[in-house]
Amino acid sequence: MADPVFVHIGPPKTGTTYLQAVLWSNRAALKDQGVLVPGRSPVSQFHATVDLLERDPMRVGTERTAGSWDVLLDELQAWDGPAIISHENLGYADGEQADRAKLSLKAKHIHIIFTAREFSRIVPAMWQERLKNRADDTWHDYLDGLKGLGGWKPKAFWHQNTGAGLLAWAAGLPPEQVHIVTVPPSGAPPTLLWERFASVIGVDPSTCNTDVPRSNESLGVVESAFLRRFNSAAADVDWDAYRAHVKHFLAPQVLAQREDSIRISVRPDEISSLTERARELIETIRSHGFDVVGDLDDLTSLPAPADPDQARAIDDVGDDEALKASFDAVAGLVAHSEDLRRARQEQAAATKEARRELREARRHLDELRAVNRRLHVRLDAAENVLEHSALRRALSRFARRHAWAGRLRDTVLRRNRTGPDPS
Repeated sequence: MADPVFVHIGPPKTGTTYLQAVLWSNRAALKDQGVLVPGRSPVSQFHATVDLLERDPMRVGTERTAGSWDVLLDELQAWDGPAIISHENLGYADGEQADRAKLSLKAKHIHIIFTAREFSRIVPAMWQERLKNRADDTWHDYLDGLKGLGGWKPKAFWHQNTGAGLLAWAAGLPPEQVHIVTVPPSGAPPTLLWERFASVIGVDPSTCNTDVPRSNESLGVVESAFLRRFNSAAADVDWDAYRAHVKHFLAPQVLAQREDSIRISVRPDEISSLTERARELIETIRSHGFDVVGDLDDLTSLPAPADPDQARAIDDVGDDEALKASFDAVAGLVAHSEDLRRARQEQAAATKEARRELREARRHLDELRAVNRRLHVRLDAAENVLEHSALRRALSRFARRHAWAGRLRDTVLRRNRTGPDPS
C-alpha cells in the first residue's frame, strides 16, 4: 500500500502544469527512487479527479472517467512506498469530498501540497484561461466579477485561491503534513519551483529532467482581445471542434506565437483591491502553522509600475489591431487544415498500402494452403501404397507356408484390382 501519499491540489496557474510535466516525464526516474506517479497516461489523474469530484470542467464525458478514481486507488494499493497525486481541480473539493478521498487512500500518512502565487500573476492567467474556454468577458468585467460585481460567480476561484479548498484537505491532518510551496517571483531561476516541490516529496531534484514543454503560453493584449471577440461571434461552434482547433491549436500555436505581441501588464491600481484576499490566505497559512517552503511575502508583492511608454490598457484594442490578429489566425488555421489534409492523405495511402500487403499475404496463404492440400493427398497415397505393399509381402510369406493362404492372397489382390465380387 502506498504510504505516504502526497496530494498536490493546485490551485490553477501556480505552476501546476509545469510540475505535472516534470513528474510525468520523470516517472521512471522517480520510480527508481521509490516514488510512484500513478496513472497510465498524463490525463489519468485528471480523469480520476473528475470521477472523484463529479466535476467535469473539460466536458470529457463520464464514459471516459467513470471508475477512474478506483483504478488509481488500485495502483496505489499495489505499491509499497511514497506516491504523488497532482491535479489543480482537486482544490475544488469541499470538506465531504476531501474526507472521502483521504479515507479511500488508506494511507497512514497523507501530505497536502498547496502551491501559492501572487494574485497579479494568477488573475490575468485565469482570465486568459476563461477566454480559451470560450468566455467573452472583457478584462474589466472579469475584475468586476472577482469583486462580486459582475455577471459570473467567482466562488470557485476564491475557494481554490484563498484557502477554503486548502482547509478542506487539511482537516484532521497535522499541520506539518500540509505544505505551502510558494511560486518564486519573476526573475528567479526557472527550476526553483521544482526544487521546492521536490524537497517536499523527498526526492533529489537534480535527478529529474526539468526541460519540459511549456504548454500554457500566455496571450498578449491584442491576441486576448481577438479571442474574446471570436468567442462572441462563434458561440454556436461545437465544443469538441472549439477545443481541438481553438483552445489546443489556435490559441497556443498561433496567437501565443505572434511576433511583437504586447504582454499583459497588470497595473497596481487594477489589482490592489484584491491584495486583501492574499492577506487572508497568508493569515490562514500562518494561523494553522502549515509548513511553508518559500516566502509568503512573495504573495503580496505587486509588480513594478509599467513603463509609461509601454503601458497599455488591456481592453484598449482597436479594430485594426484585432483585424491583423484575425488575418494571422486565418492563415494559421489554413495551414493547420492543410496539415490535417496531408495527414489524412498519408493515412489513406498507408491504409491502401496495408490493404494491398494484406491481399498479397492472403494470396500467398492460399497458395501455401493449396500446396499443403496436395502434399496431404500425396502423403495419403504413399501411405496406401506402403500399406498394400506390406500386406502383399505378409500374404506371400504366409502363402509359401500354407496352400489355402495362397488362394486367399490371390483373392484379395484380385479384389483390390477389380473391386468386390458382385455375387
